[in-house]
Amino acid sequence: MFLPISFLVMLMIGYDLIGPSQAFKYYVGGKDGWSLKPSSKSFNDWASRYRFQVHDSLIFKYKNGTDSVLQVDQDHYVTCNTTSPILALENTGDSSTFNFNKSGLFFFISGHSDNCKKGQKVIILVMAPRNASPAPVPSPIPFQGSTSPDISPAASIPSPAASPIPQERNSPRISPAPSVPSQAASPIPQGPSQASPPDDGKSASAPGLGGDLVMLVLLLFWMIVY
Repeated sequence: MFLPISFLVMLMIGYDLIGPSQAFKYYVGGKDGWSLKPSSKSFNDWASRYRFQVHDSLIFKYKNGTDSVLQVDQDHYVTCNTTSPILALENTGDSSTFNFNKSGLFFFISGHSDNCKKGQKVIILVMAPRNASPAPVPSPIPFQGSTSPDISPAASIPSPAASPIPQERNSPRISPAPSVPSQAASPIPQGPSQASPPDDGKSASAPGLGGDLVMLVLLLFWMIVY
């Protein structure tokens, strides 16, 4: 058997979020102590007004020798089964004390099954210790150091990135107009036509020089023979 979820939610609402504090002692049921209560005001109503933490303690006050307290599991709590409890709290005469050494749900019932069925039982929710919460405080320090250098390059990057974009858009407009048709208009083949006149000059001077040498050789040969 399990407790209704709505009941556990109602039990959680009664706890305020506060910082870690020293251990406290709570007298179950307030001034009336651990005794039978009217159904309109149960022990769980009393427990919902407090926030229990590890190292706190419960004190069950009752008349000497008239009652006892058992720590049980959820099933035994619902059925008021007093057999095989998790722990039978020590009776010091007119009270019993329980110290919380861990967080979680704790179920307590009266040692008398009939009293338990009449509402003499309570659920205590013990919150986990908050000692670990101050630990994350130093973490923002490296975070601030890491974010400050990241912001400065991020601001410098978009400024040059925005400038080349319009330049690239203007450059293709300039390049296609003069460059492409000028190269296709064949001014380049006119270059070799300008180189042709010096070739013609060289070719004209070559036969003139060769004819003079031939005439000179023939004249010397004729003078020697005759």
